Amino acid sequence: MKYKYYLIGIISLLASYSLFALELTVTVSNIESSKGVIRIGLFTKGNNFPVPLSKEQGITLPANNKQMTATFTALPSNYYAIAIFHDENNNNIIDKNFFSIPKEPYGFSGKNTSFTPPSFDEARIHLLSDTTLTIKLR
Repeated sequence: MKYKYYLIGIISLLASYSLFALELTVTVSNIESSKGVIRIGLFTKGNNFPVPLSKEQGITLPANNKQMTATFTALPSNYYAIAIFHDENNNNIIDKNFFSIPKEPYGFSGKNTSFTPPSFDEARIHLLSDTTLTIKLR
């Protein structure tokens, strides 16, 4: 009878581990300059998407290749959105012109084709298993 409880405990532990063991790999392409850094923000709903400084999780990479890859690990299954920008002057913000149009390259998850930033729902992906995305800077 004791073994039944041990077995249930082990199965529960393994199931909960697999829920938090997902990986999201993001490849950033079309990096045209080696100046500054690439900032990748990972957001869940309600985390001020796409404001880069409010990102829940983030990865910063030196912009030393035309294409860069970063991996977020130990993620639970959830909806996520990604905002990326090439911080060419490394000042932690995306620089904009007088009309609030970004002067630095940027990109988002999802299928955003408009000139305005997407909403979280437009950019979201549902992470159910290990996933790889490629986001092209524009």
